Amino acid sequence: KIETTPYKTFNLVSSNAFEIDFIYEEHFFENELPRYTLPMTIQLALPPNTLHQKVLNIVHLGLPFEIVEINNKKYAQYTINQPFIKSIGYRATLLLKSIKINPIDELHFYFDTKSKLTPEEEIELQLNNPYFEQFVMNNNATTLEKAKHLRNLLYSKLQYKKNIDARNFEEVLKDGYGTCGDYTALMLIFYTLNQIACQSVGGYKIPRFYNAARSMISIYYNHAWIEVFDKDSSMSYPIESSSDGKQYQHRFSEGQFLGIDWTHIKLYNGKAFPNLLNITSHPTVHPFDLLKKASVFAIIKNEL
Repeated sequence: KIETTPYKTFNLVSSNAFEIDFIYEEHFFENELPRYTLPMTIQLALPPNTLHQKVLNIVHLGLPFEIVEINNKKYAQYTINQPFIKSIGYRATLLLKSIKINPIDELHFYFDTKSKLTPEEEIELQLNNPYFEQFVMNNNATTLEKAKHLRNLLYSKLQYKKNIDARNFEEVLKDGYGTCGDYTALMLIFYTLNQIACQSVGGYKIPRFYNAARSMISIYYNHAWIEVFDKDSSMSYPIESSSDGKQYQHRFSEGQFLGIDWTHIKLYNGKAFPNLLNITSHPTVHPFDLLKKASVFAIIKNEL
């Protein structure tokens, strides 16, 4: 079932929804907690409501938490009083849809131009690297036209393959291959240098080869994509990083340009620390020194 919902400047085309349970659990390294003074306060990002994702319910797994809101973003806040706690986590019931934003008037559909990146992110992306100056567009194209052209330009130069040798994003681009994190970083570079405000999105994708309802699906790898921002409102629009980098007759797929499919689960924007995890009571402790790789699962409950 396909629905079209009109907004002021665009039509939102969406599929029917999938109801899923998203299970997220962070595990402490063994014998690490006793090394720190307690109590300890840890904040863990909760899935937000977006154009493609609606949160129906969230419950704790094991240790209870309180929900706190910081800069319009909700976190599960845990208070650790005992050194024998093994994990923290939650189960979120979500409605996920595939969506596509179709501007009503492409010539007057503008993105915000004020950078959303932190100074730390700008340094990590090496925005001042002269190599990237060749990707600055000096014509009179609109922000929408620039965004589409730059995404297609990146797709023409990069194939999806893990790159373990590149030391920076210039080398990734010269090598011609990378994974979703590399695509995301290079899109941030291209867009920011062309005054298109954007942020990375951290989350997960439900593997496409699973289609059995009510079975528990292990999601081993995280995923990254980007969002751009409307000039005149607080709306953000998703752009997939790497999965639809295919072309037919020299035209790249536009299905997930200003769109995303239902398998994507968003958790946070920006860097994982502090936007996914933050130990507010111990600001000198990096959460990844205390917590190992998360256990992540999904259960597809219903197709609505």
